[in-house]
Order: sequence, then C-alpha cells, then structure tokens
Amino acid sequence: MRDDVSRHNLALLENAREAVAARQERLRGYRSLEERLGIPLRRKDPPETHRVAVERRKTPIIEPLRSPVGRPVDPFLGQEHYEHILSVLSSMSLAMERSPSAFYDLDEEALRWWFVVALNGHYEVGAKGEAFNAGGKTDILVDWKGKNVFVAECKFWEGAASLEKAINQLFDYVTWRDTKAAILMFSRNKDFKAVHSQISGVVESHKAYKEILPGSGSDTEFRFQLRHPADPKHELTLAVLAFNVPAESS
Repeated sequence: MRDDVSRHNLALLENAREAVAARQERLRGYRSLEERLGIPLRRKDPPETHRVAVERRKTPIIEPLRSPVGRPVDPFLGQEHYEHILSVLSSMSLAMERSPSAFYDLDEEALRWWFVVALNGHYEVGAKGEAFNAGGKTDILVDWKGKNVFVAECKFWEGAASLEKAINQLFDYVTWRDTKAAILMFSRNKDFKAVHSQISGVVESHKAYKEILPGSGSDTEFRFQLRHPADPKHELTLAVLAFNVPAESS
C-alpha cells in the first residue's frame, strides 16, 4: 500500500504541473488573440454604476409656504409621495401571497402593524398606529410637526355596508386640514373578485362622493375625490385598497 500511495502522489504532482502549464498556455493564447484583434476588452477605469446608495427617504412633506400676506400655509403631502405611500401599502399584498401562513390568523389590529412597519422602513419620520385625531383614533397616521398629511383606516370586508361604515368612520377622524386618506379593506372571502367589484359602487353612492380619479392601474386600487365633511368646498382624496388576506394556513 505504501508503494501504491507513493506512486499515486508522484503522479498527482505531475498531473497538477501539467494542468497548470496547460492553463498558462491557454491564457497566453487568449492574450495573444486580444492583442491581434486590437479591440479593448477591458476598461481601465470602469464607471462605478454597480454601487447603489440605499437611503431612507426624508419625511415626504412639502414644506409650508407663506401666503402673500405672510401667513403660514399648512404643509401637505405631494402627489408623488402620496403615490409612493400607496405603492408601499399595496406591495403588502405580495407579502401576503408569498407568506400566507404569517397572515391567516391575524386580526385587524395585527394586520395594521404590518403596514405601519412597512411605511416606517421607508421614511425617517414614519407612520403611527392607533393615533388620536379629531373624533377618535385612526389606524395609520402620518404627520409632520404635529400636522397630519396622511390618514388611513383598516377594515375587514363584511359586505358593502362595512365599506360605507369605514368611510363614515374615517370622516370622524379627519380634520378639515387633512387632504390625503386611504381605506385598507381586508377580505377573507373566497370570491375576492366579487368583493373588489363592489367597491366603486359603494363609494359613488356615498353622499360625500364627488368624482372618480385615475388610479395606479391595479384592479384592487380605487381613487376618489370626496367633499370634505367639515367643509364641502374642501376636497379629500381617498384611495381604497383591497387585500385578499389568506383565510387558512397553507
């Protein structure tokens, strides 16, 4: 056995030397071909486009301006940032689809905190849950220096009346300063398409309804312009987002 091992080791060393020599010869051939082609295959100073700066967004608020007479105007949420907040909330539907077992037994309050956490992951001064505002505690509130810029209410779908109730409840929470709001409708119905097909009709029949607005293109997101309950001349933009919450563990 000792003789066999010695012969094997000697052969292994020779095979390794031959393999290294063959690779070196191939590399010399590649370099020779590159020189003959005359085409630069490498950049000496490649741009650092692969580096991505990941930063949390600043609080998405338009700084308050001043009126011609010098009086401050209330801050508001710009449309671009409103769209981003809604996209963050909407993306939770993918999380529910990919990890259904994490959501199937959660109640309304527990589901709300998932959305609060998602928003706080994007903004330095993020959302609050169960925050006092006007006539009660709204589920999700984004404020800036004590002034509200976004209000959202979370509800489980229990028929068309549950959405109408959510709108009325949201109106109890918003003040005349609030201009952007959302309702997150959670559904465990097996026929989810039948649920979101009723949403537009419910909102359009509400006494505060003014007009429907273009949305993001998703068939589970709806946008409306409502008359503000505290001042009919003041408008409130409302987005209704429908979520199909898993009903049982997969």
